[in-house]
Amino acid sequence: DDALVIEYAYNTTGGVVRSGWPTYGSLLGAWYQTFSDDGNGPAVINDATYAWLASGAAGPAGGAFGAGNFWLTTLGAWKTGLGTPPVYLDANTLVTGIEIEVDNWIAQSEAYVDNITITGVIVTQDAGSGATGDNFISLSGNVSVRSVGLLPDESQYAGLHEKTGTFMVAPGFEASFAGNFGIISGAMAAEHFTFTGNAGGTLGGPLISWGEGLLSLTGNTRITIDRSGGTDMTPGFTGGSGGTTFTLTPLRSTYKEPVE
Repeated sequence: DDALVIEYAYNTTGGVVRSGWPTYGSLLGAWYQTFSDDGNGPAVINDATYAWLASGAAGPAGGAFGAGNFWLTTLGAWKTGLGTPPVYLDANTLVTGIEIEVDNWIAQSEAYVDNITITGVIVTQDAGSGATGDNFISLSGNVSVRSVGLLPDESQYAGLHEKTGTFMVAPGFEASFAGNFGIISGAMAAEHFTFTGNAGGTLGGPLISWGEGLLSLTGNTRITIDRSGGTDMTPGFTGGSGGTTFTLTPLRSTYKEPVE
């Protein structure tokens, strides 16, 4: 397996990363792309961001593409299809993971990705009650989710094939959707859900909101729930004592149409 690695470092305002360690450049309180050609860059990942192949030699950048077995170029160039076998990659290459390295510490960050197909599950630690302001998952653009049963029969996916029927288990998180999401092949559970704009698609399992807030659907939102391919017990959830199961039903009295 391989990965494209995007690495960042941060110069503290005091200019000291750690006692006895050098800084990454002259700017303080700034992010650095540690393998970029210019030595400094914004803390935003886009087509201009440099990414290096994890299986190759370590940096620094410089020289011809692939020189010394160090494969480095912009994310945009990787997507167009640079390199030769065995390192040829393009926009059609299956992505099994996204790895972002941050030196010094993990800082607060946001990620925006669109037009993607996910074959996997989202599972978070419980953020606790009332913490959705700092803990949220936002899916916008065109997103579709395939069943984990379609993952290759390889060791790194051991155990995931049995989790068919669940896509998201995110207690304490707000999950927001904007735009079409095609087919989501499993249940979703979070503290709070918001669907806006033209959000819509087919959900292959229940939608469970743990929090006390309203389930918000605005704009041209349209959701179809199709349980035909589901299971009696959704993976990731436990039943009652003695192996009993819970049946969740909507409370009609809580449904309200928005007033213009």
